Amino acid sequence: MIGRDEAIARGIGCASMLDALQLGFLYDLARVAPDGAAAEAGVHKGGSLATWSAARVGRGRIIAVDNFYNRPANAPQEKRVARFLASMARMGIPCELIECDSWLGPGRIGERLAFCFVDACHGDEGISRDVPAYTGAMMPGGIACFHDYGTRKCPAVKRRVDEWNATARWEVVGFAGSVIALRCPYEVGSRTTTN
Repeated sequence: MIGRDEAIARGIGCASMLDALQLGFLYDLARVAPDGAAAEAGVHKGGSLATWSAARVGRGRIIAVDNFYNRPANAPQEKRVARFLASMARMGIPCELIECDSWLGPGRIGERLAFCFVDACHGDEGISRDVPAYTGAMMPGGIACFHDYGTRKCPAVKRRVDEWNATARWEVVGFAGSVIALRCPYEVGSRTTTN
């Protein structure tokens, strides 16, 4: 396992949009989450995935979910995908890429998730689909994280996560910057999805 400081440096080296505090928080959460598949929705250049995946190597699948077309048009979609995959390969991250809209990812992954970081659709329409999709795919004890929680530029993230958790009642593990982490209840039959 790559150490925390090296993992954070990797994330920053990939031009992560997250700062060292948030990257370290994700690494720590990925480390304590149960063994099993782990995913990130909205990987962009891969900085956050490069960080938290260092704590997951050999513990289950590492999966990137992104459609790669809602990005600035500085490179064609195929080049952005190739650049992301090359970056992950250079760092030795055994990452699977599922190219689709973020909320479709859990259905294509095909197994429960031990850890996920959702940093994809920040508008109301997207996050209202992402929250039930990813929380509904978590295994008991798994940790789901959402970026841009509580920011003025993305108010829908906090609103939708809070609305969902008012019923689901997952444990709030903590916050770092604009990242919130919640743990899926261990009890069988826990409320883990919304209608």
